[in-house]
Amino acid sequence: MNLPNLFKSALNCCVLFFTITGVGQELNRQNTFIDALKLTDIYNKLPNPIDNIRYDVTELTSNFRNVIQPYASDENLLKNPFFKDKLIGIYPKEDEYVKNNYVMGDSSAKNVRTLKVDYLEKKIDSQSASGGNWQAMIINGLSTFMAGRFKQEAFHVGIDRTFKKLREKDATQVKILFPRTVAHIELLYGEGENSYYTADLMLLQQTAQLDIEKLPENLVSNSDVLIPEIRNNPKLKDMLGLSAKLVEYSKNGASLDKLIRLLAVEDFAKDSNTKDLLRFADLIAQAMLNPSTSANLWVNFAEIPPPTTTNLKDIQVLYFYGLLYEQLNAIPSFRPYLELKVGENLSDLSQKIYKLLGFTSHLNEAYNYLKNKNFSLQKSEEVLYYIRNINSSYGQFSKVLSDNKIIDLPASTFDFTEKYLSITECLLNKDYKKAIPLLIVQFGSYMSADMKSLRTLGFVGQLATIESADEFEALLSAYSLPIGSSSIKRRSELNVSVNGYVGLTAGWETAYGTKENSTATNLGLAAPIGLSTTFAKGKITAFVSIIDLGSVVNQRLNNDNNTYSNLRLEQFFTPGIGLFYNFKNLPISAGMHFNYIPNLRKITYNDGVATVTETNRSVSRLNFSILMDIPFFTIYNKEKK
Repeated sequence: MNLPNLFKSALNCCVLFFTITGVGQELNRQNTFIDALKLTDIYNKLPNPIDNIRYDVTELTSNFRNVIQPYASDENLLKNPFFKDKLIGIYPKEDEYVKNNYVMGDSSAKNVRTLKVDYLEKKIDSQSASGGNWQAMIINGLSTFMAGRFKQEAFHVGIDRTFKKLREKDATQVKILFPRTVAHIELLYGEGENSYYTADLMLLQQTAQLDIEKLPENLVSNSDVLIPEIRNNPKLKDMLGLSAKLVEYSKNGASLDKLIRLLAVEDFAKDSNTKDLLRFADLIAQAMLNPSTSANLWVNFAEIPPPTTTNLKDIQVLYFYGLLYEQLNAIPSFRPYLELKVGENLSDLSQKIYKLLGFTSHLNEAYNYLKNKNFSLQKSEEVLYYIRNINSSYGQFSKVLSDNKIIDLPASTFDFTEKYLSITECLLNKDYKKAIPLLIVQFGSYMSADMKSLRTLGFVGQLATIESADEFEALLSAYSLPIGSSSIKRRSELNVSVNGYVGLTAGWETAYGTKENSTATNLGLAAPIGLSTTFAKGKITAFVSIIDLGSVVNQRLNNDNNTYSNLRLEQFFTPGIGLFYNFKNLPISAGMHFNYIPNLRKITYNDGVATVTETNRSVSRLNFSILMDIPFFTIYNKEKK
């Protein structure tokens, strides 16, 4: 095999090794193959060592260090089992090891250093370097790799579970408000082929953003389903419709007088009184229009003289109230209000009509604001200010009519339109992060008593705001399982989850020898991970452990003859079973745990003839543990009734 191919094979093995162990999450990107050729060339230029002959290899040493140092520290290079005596100029205190090999330069050269190529071979125990150290390195790398892969798999499971929730029947609200997003999730989820790429998730974010921009329209058009409470409350339903039309006509540039007319002919529920309100407002607004030569669109209410006996002698005033009376009295709902009671006169009747005119002052404010903006509203806050003025006008008019029992539509009903406008304001400002939380705050009590569905709605809403895969991961972590998730188990009839525990453990350990077992007490840290099943109304958890990251720090007591062997991979595989009691108001569990750890101990005992030492003895532990309960994610959960 030629040299390049040899190096290529070796490098492929190295790449595979570091990929599997996950050593170094921060990738140290280097031109490895090229550098390997450079090191080989430098090493081959070393002269053969001859006693009593001096060679100056300062340049070779410097070049070697320049190439190899970006890869690791000197300490790690010395421990590398591949290099052995192939390092140049890396050894500590080299001047102490000057022999007859390479002495750089003559004795007068002050900057000359000594090269000792066999230092590693003489000074480092090869068994130690290739035994415990490499396994410890693999253990550390494997733990890093496992943590990274566990995070990735948990992330994937979290996505999958969240997507599954969005496809369930009870996700109706999400499907209505985010139809394209749910359709895209259906496409990603597929027929069980549920693997996801960053590009998929970012496209999903863009789809959610398109949906959230249509949120107000979807809210109104599907209000019966989204807000079940308004099915039997046509007033609230019509308030949503009125809000939507106010926004639509205002954004489309309808003149204010035309806008009022358009609203009056919209189709609202007959028994909601909203249609009556808009028709009556249109009538009064039309009645109060100024001549085209006037600065204000409507007669300024402050300029209308109060209808006293004296003022009614003014023919213009008299005509105005007389004509308006005819208009209003033709409407059945106004007749009781306009009827003269015993002791009332024309002045009293005029006062009743006069009360109905004040709302046009708000219309004038809206009109003048629009005129000052040259009838062009450019900013979202300008549009909303204009719309709120109009809405306020209707609210004031509704109060007068309701207080006088002409219609049954309290001004408080207009709070519902303000809820809608506040959400519209967020979207006009492209404040997507605030839109869904505001929707839940404003309409949550009307929408659903089920907080699960509202949380799912919040997740999809925030999905529209993410800008990177890292933000998506953070969002998923926030929604996959809440802080204090151990409390979920305590509120369950039955819960199955991938679970971790961290805490103190103590009990008895038995090390199994060929002829004799050794039992002693042990005390230490436990950090098992496995599958938990919680039952008995959340009080009891049965636990099957698979690995225990705390096993290597668990120290035995009162047994000086038993010591740990060099760390090995199998020591993390600690299968076991446990039964824990869950404290009701704390994320703490306590109980018994039995596990088995292969090849952990070196034990020494006397068999009656001689002292016997056995290594790689497996042990079992029966311990009482007090642990912090840390669920990673829930597989199945059934809450208490």
